Amino acid sequence: MLDVSSEDIASIVRMVFETVFAMPASDTEPGKLPTSVASSLIGIAGKWDGAVILDCSPGVARELATIMFGVPEAEVDRSHIEDTMGELANMIGGNLKALLAPPCTLSLPTVVEGHDYRVRVPGATVVRDLSFELPRGFLRVLVAERGSGRTTGVAA
Repeated sequence: MLDVSSEDIASIVRMVFETVFAMPASDTEPGKLPTSVASSLIGIAGKWDGAVILDCSPGVARELATIMFGVPEAEVDRSHIEDTMGELANMIGGNLKALLAPPCTLSLPTVVEGHDYRVRVPGATVVRDLSFELPRGFLRVLVAERGSGRTTGVAA
């Protein structure tokens, strides 16, 4: 069972956004999600098994890529967005992993972009669902835990 609180995860997200992107990430009502989505996922395996799933609008992903790579927004391409979303999952997942009982390892991040898709973690249940308001939209952070025997998905 995940013994990391929603507030601990929210603190991680706020710290990443403040230090890496120099922008606030304010807690907002759960489940805020745009209709068009960029998603990333990183798995954690070991004493605790699960995944961190991030969803945001392509506009938010583009803004984050602009900041991360220091390029004008007009020059941001798909690879910038994919790298940014993967690195964001890695940073949030890595900080969460540090709060878990060892040993735990991170997978490589996976990035999905588009319309009408679902990200699924077989055999897992969402145990934390947090939403954050950013200057240009919203970020949703889901933590899914394996071992419940149920399957969960994020429809976007």
